[in-house]
Amino acid sequence: MSDPPERSVDWTLLPEGLLGSVLQKLPSVHDYVRFASVCKNWLTVARHQSNERLGDATRRQLPLLLMPTADNSETHRALYDVARGRVLGSRWHVPYNMRCCGSSFGWLIFAEETLELILFNPSFGETIRLPRVIRPPTKEEIGDSYYNHEYEFAKVVLSADPSMAPDTYEVAVLNELTGSILFFRSGDEVWLNIGTPEEDGQFQDIIYYRGRLYATNGRGLVLSFEFHRGDNHPKDSSALARTIADLTLRGDPDKSYLAESLSGHLLLVRRFMNDYLSGFAGGVFEIGGNEYKFDSDKQPLTSSFHVYKLIPVTEDEHGLGHCHSKRLTMLADEALFLGHCHSMSVSASEYPGCKPNSVYFMDDYLDDPPPYQPLGAIDIGVFSLEDEHIERLNLIDPSQSHMPPPIWIAPKAKIS
Repeated sequence: MSDPPERSVDWTLLPEGLLGSVLQKLPSVHDYVRFASVCKNWLTVARHQSNERLGDATRRQLPLLLMPTADNSETHRALYDVARGRVLGSRWHVPYNMRCCGSSFGWLIFAEETLELILFNPSFGETIRLPRVIRPPTKEEIGDSYYNHEYEFAKVVLSADPSMAPDTYEVAVLNELTGSILFFRSGDEVWLNIGTPEEDGQFQDIIYYRGRLYATNGRGLVLSFEFHRGDNHPKDSSALARTIADLTLRGDPDKSYLAESLSGHLLLVRRFMNDYLSGFAGGVFEIGGNEYKFDSDKQPLTSSFHVYKLIPVTEDEHGLGHCHSKRLTMLADEALFLGHCHSMSVSASEYPGCKPNSVYFMDDYLDDPPPYQPLGAIDIGVFSLEDEHIERLNLIDPSQSHMPPPIWIAPKAKIS
């Protein structure tokens, strides 16, 4: 007697609850979109959960690396998953062939020659144009010095996703040249210039933390800002700065960052660079098995990071009060992503291949013009807090040095 034929399973008819459970475990937006393309039933489930994810501000998507395509396309970028070491999308439409000066809530920010800002969401194809931030310099003012409008602003961050809060989102700009901060609120026509900390060096990083803007310089100073909108005209607006930390820390960092930990604490991260690093003696850098010469004075490489947790002594309706700091030697399951983007942190265990207790860093060294020459953005890697070892990610070929440098982005899936 022959065995009865095996019954085939119709995967398109799996229960919605089971499909939803599978979706929640998919680590990347790319996997999410592929799930939605299987069949109509799976698309319906994905669309429903996509809307829930868009409104879930607590969900932390693994940042992907937005980088030049293999053929150096001027209208597209590639998306690279550093956790799994592979390109997820090689033809992501980004119609602006210029440096991205910010990445926040899945939006990319670009500066035009007029120094107006463009907010572009590559997942949705949406564009928002903001007023001119400052007046561009004249040819007479530039003279013989190097100038490129793409590098006028070191970083731009958003307070919220403009798609979710179109009438209330805020924008903060860090001016690369002056180290000053400029502020804009949706609906305004002009920007508010906050300036720089007096006699304490230029601002080096900005972040929106718990709905409030914070900034730090390279000397352990951390400020919070409270904005007051003018009743009659945006020009009447003002900003009240409060010092929440003025820390005396060892070492002189090349750059400082602010980030929010998974536990909700504000972190101060200090980045150190060296002109000489083990394995790079003689000004030689290896990419793809080929050796290239570089000038360490103009293109130093990262050597280490120090991470500090800011612990508030007081806290009120105006945000954090005075804070003291504690240096962290362990981040446990946490991974930080730093660069021109809005600093991000994720739980490494949720994303296969993501290294816990680590800092993923991007080449954002802008001190010597022209930026990223001659080898391009080569200072990309992962720093382990446990053994203080750096794994260098040689992803950018020297032939791409003229292309816009990479940046972290946490894209959102919108299934329509």
